[in-house]
Amino acid sequence: MSLNLTSFGGIIRSGAYGHLILNGTHTIESGVRFRRLTVNGQVRGPHYAGDHIVFVSGELISDGDVRVRRISGHGRMLVKGHLRCELLDFTGEIKTAHALHCIQSMSVRGLLHAADAVTANHIEIFGIAEVMAMHAKIAAIEPLESEIFKRLRMRNYHAPSHVQTIHASTLKARWLVCSHIRVDSAVLLDGCRIEYAEFRDDLVLDRSSSVAMLSDRSQRVPGAAAERRQA
Repeated sequence: MSLNLTSFGGIIRSGAYGHLILNGTHTIESGVRFRRLTVNGQVRGPHYAGDHIVFVSGELISDGDVRVRRISGHGRMLVKGHLRCELLDFTGEIKTAHALHCIQSMSVRGLLHAADAVTANHIEIFGIAEVMAMHAKIAAIEPLESEIFKRLRMRNYHAPSHVQTIHASTLKARWLVCSHIRVDSAVLLDGCRIEYAEFRDDLVLDRSSSVAMLSDRSQRVPGAAAERRQA
């Protein structure tokens, strides 16, 4: 039988838990499993395995992998291993030293930093992505719209996204710097800078965005690919 536990600081011993509500500073031992983990403070552990992590506020640090079904809420995640989930809906900062794989969809409002690939069926980034590679059926990357970042000189939130490579069926991006995109169709707006693009159906650019080089395949298939510029 799973144990429900509310704690205000200390060590969470190895075992199976139902709902873990952690307020304050905690260390989680190896072998902890949970149906629901609520983070309201700082939590650190060697790895995390369970169903749902809910951030009320605070920070979760993992010295290894995080493997859960769902992540939601607002706060900060630092993962020194791989991050794997089914659904991710998060406001704040996520940093992982390896890959982030989300089976269904992920939505991040804030900062996403991944030293390896980010993969999901549907990816939405409202803020800044600093990612090695991105693979998705549908991908959208847009900056956060707030003048407060400029006034408070919060440059970490008022900057372009940098992604080395993007493979997607549909891509919509604003203020993106990318070396290589391979897409069926893409809309690139507000200062996107792409070094090399492969597209099958449609590529739309506004006047502030640019693609340095298009693939031969994109240019030479009559009637299949169209490059258009918006005023």
